Amino acid sequence: QLKKQQEKLAQERKVREQAERERRKKLESDPKYIERQKEKNLIKKYDIYFYDIADKHRSKLINILKLLDNNQRLSEQDAIWLNSEGRQFFTDELKIKFHRVEADFYLNEYKTTKLHWHAINASSQLRKAKASKEAEKFLENTEISLNKNKKLLSAYFTTLGGVKRDIRKVDTAIECGVKAHENNSQDYRPCTLLGAIYMENHEYTLGHDWYSKARDRGAPEKSINADLRSILLKLDKSKRIEMIASLLKKDPYLYGWLKDIKK
Repeated sequence: QLKKQQEKLAQERKVREQAERERRKKLESDPKYIERQKEKNLIKKYDIYFYDIADKHRSKLINILKLLDNNQRLSEQDAIWLNSEGRQFFTDELKIKFHRVEADFYLNEYKTTKLHWHAINASSQLRKAKASKEAEKFLENTEISLNKNKKLLSAYFTTLGGVKRDIRKVDTAIECGVKAHENNSQDYRPCTLLGAIYMENHEYTLGHDWYSKARDRGAPEKSINADLRSILLKLDKSKRIEMIASLLKKDPYLYGWLKDIKK
């Protein structure tokens, strides 16, 4: 009787497993199910937490992910949405993809038109896409440095200096920053570049001086503070405390917000 009961249970289990296999097979051939799985995989690919997506954002986000995954540029409206209302979905992985697509667009534009500003824009986007070595090689193979346009030269050396900063070629980065400043002394961007390089290398007085020059030339305080915050978060605790103390000593009012980071 026990043997019969076990056989019956085994048979019932077989029937259930077969039914489940057929259900799964039918489900997996359903176009709606296939599409949902593709969407889930896409969301996972860009490190977005599936359950964070509210219904009102879902279709817009999926459309953006599909465009970028197919190496298509976003509209200005979609790019603005990602940086504002949809910023919680703008993960590091998605940012890298976004900037890579932008970089490829400007690289192609440069190949077609040979306009130097496209090369500058391409390199700037490559930096944001964590491809600074590629940007270095690309920039140094252009002939922009031979140009006589001082505004263009300043932008070129600022971008190249940023690239050298990324790959820790500090001396060359400083040389580029100085050349950029010499070519356009009223542009704040070479000043913020030099400020950041000196801060990163614990030369706080020089860093502060260059950031002061940047402020005098119209650099947004918000942008400078974001730079400083980014540098501080990469430092170990002792260097972080040292940098904050140095800046607070320079200007307790201007750098007062750093006290919160110290805590």
